[in-house]
Amino acid sequence: MTMEALCFCCYVMAKHADGAIPDTPEEWLDEFGTFPFTRYCRS
Repeated sequence: MTMEALCFCCYVMAKHADGAIPDTPEEWLDEFGTFPFTRYCRS
């Protein structure tokens, strides 16, 4: 499964659970902040 397909599956489940979710997956994903990987992952 690609990352895009996984995100879409998550969006569909979230939309089903809460009708207040935006109408597009892109709008929904924009509501989330980014994860600071460099803070938690060391090289």
